Amino acid sequence: MTLRNARLGLLALSVVTLGAGTAGSRQPNPAEIPPGPAWAEVLSVTPKWLVLRNAQGQQIPVSLGRDGVDMFVVRWPTTPDRLRLGSILEVTGLDVGTNTVQTDHVDVFEADARGLLAGPWPFVASYNGDQPIAPYTADQRVATLGYDLLNANLDASRQPARLHAVAEFAGVDPLRMFVGGNNTLSVAPSPNGLTLTQVTGGSATYVKPGDLAYYVPAAATPRALALSQLIIYKAMPLDRFTP
Repeated sequence: MTLRNARLGLLALSVVTLGAGTAGSRQPNPAEIPPGPAWAEVLSVTPKWLVLRNAQGQQIPVSLGRDGVDMFVVRWPTTPDRLRLGSILEVTGLDVGTNTVQTDHVDVFEADARGLLAGPWPFVASYNGDQPIAPYTADQRVATLGYDLLNANLDASRQPARLHAVAEFAGVDPLRMFVGGNNTLSVAPSPNGLTLTQVTGGSATYVKPGDLAYYVPAAATPRALALSQLIIYKAMPLDRFTP
């Protein structure tokens, strides 16, 4: 399950170090901008333009017009008490058995933002290495463990079972998702806790100087950098949620 035309990057607010102050910033030649996905800080924003500063101190103008950004979303910090029936949750984490996934982050989609998700829900898939297996089947071993323990080829290279789920919010204490039939999937926090962000469509009115941006370049023009993906991260709370 992914966003239409884009996949959200991992939440990494606490480990990103940006460049020095504005005194070291400069307007680069588009060819000088390092290729590939990167993090940056929002310097300024208007209804049609966004100026980012990357880790090298380069100022990067980005058009918010029709030819500027292919996918633009915003992640807002939220808490479990703000969830309600109809909220759609997306989670990827370790399959720890007993219909439980352990993760450090959950994305929330509400109202019109649910249209950002590609494909129907509920959706649950289990992955062991490169082999996807659908849980909640008639085979109890697969339904409980996420893989067939008796027939699995267990060796040192096998990755831990992972679950990716997109489903409607079912309740808290513990945080749960409706995954079809009478089944719910519980979401357990990682040892470092759990954060939640509400994902919305992007708008210049939502962006403020100082926000963190994750961007994926598509092409460079003489005036600006065209992006295939832009994700704006609003300030996250320092304390993670621990149910």
